[in-house]
Amino acid sequence: MRDLRGGIVEAALRKGFGKKEVLDGILSNSDLVPRWDAEVLISGVAAKLDKETEPAREAAEKAASDARRAAIAKQIADAKEALKEYGVDLL
Repeated sequence: MRDLRGGIVEAALRKGFGKKEVLDGILSNSDLVPRWDAEVLISGVAAKLDKETEPAREAAEKAASDARRAAIAKQIADAKEALKEYGVDLL
């Protein structure tokens, strides 16, 4: 367990392995690590990594939302302009 806490789990999660893959790898390579302890350790490290990336993820989600909002506003403006060209009077 000491080696796992020393960064093996974190390194595996950072490289893109899923929690289940990491757990399966630990359990298949050691009979001495209780499943529950490994699950708790992996969940804790995953939560720590999620918290680290949260600001960047939120910023990316906000940027995507703003881009969608701007695209919708442009479509509305283009539609209104097309209607005006056809002589439709908008309120």
